[in-house]
Amino acid sequence: MPLSNEGEHADTGSVEPEFGSGTPLVVFQRDAPSVQWTGVVVAARSGGCAARISSPPQWDATAELLLIAGTPGKRWVASGRFTAAQGEVVGFTLAGSWQPFDIRKSPRVAADLQAEVRSVLGQSKQPGRLIDISAGGMAVSVASKPGGSMLEVGIWANGYAAQLPCEVISTSPAGDAVVLHLKFQPLSPPQQAFVRQVVAGLMAGQHSGPLAS
Repeated sequence: MPLSNEGEHADTGSVEPEFGSGTPLVVFQRDAPSVQWTGVVVAARSGGCAARISSPPQWDATAELLLIAGTPGKRWVASGRFTAAQGEVVGFTLAGSWQPFDIRKSPRVAADLQAEVRSVLGQSKQPGRLIDISAGGMAVSVASKPGGSMLEVGIWANGYAAQLPCEVISTSPAGDAVVLHLKFQPLSPPQQAFVRQVVAGLMAGQHSGPLAS
C-alpha cells in the first residue's frame, strides 16, 4: 500500500521523520477533537505514513486529520488525510512535512480563538481572545484585569469547548486591553487532551499549506 500519491501533498522543505516502525501514533479528526484513534507506525516518511490501527473506523477521505507520532518529549506532528486501508493497516497522505512537537518543552503557539474568562474569587465573567497557548499555559487578551489570581478560562476551537483552570502569573497592557499570562492548574485527562489537540493543530497549521482537495 503506497504511503502517498505523488502531487497530493504540499511539501515545502520536507523533513524526514526521526522515528520508524513501532512508534506510537495518535490520529485526531481535526473538525472533531473528541474523535481519536491510536495505533503504531508501520512506515513513515516526509510525504506519508502507514499505521496499524486496531478496529479502524470507516475512514472519510475528505476529513482533515492530525497525526502525532512518538512519546512525550520526542513527538512529531503532521496534518494529512486518509489514503487507503488494507485490514488494520491504514495509509495517510500528509499535507506537509513532519514537525517536531516536544510537549515537555511546552512550545508556545500563536492563536486567535474565542475565550471567556471567569474569576473564581469574584464570579465575574468577561469575553476575551486567546492569543497564544502551550502545554503549560496561555495568554488571553481581555478588556480589564479580573479580580483574584485563580481563573477559569473557556476556550472554543473547531466547534468544541473546554473550561481550563488557570493561575495568573503576570499581566501586561496592550492598548485598551490587558493580556493575562496564565499557567494551567492541574488539568483532567480530557482537558489535557483538548489542550494538546489545540496546540498540535495550531502547530500543524503553521507548518503546512492547505490540504489538497
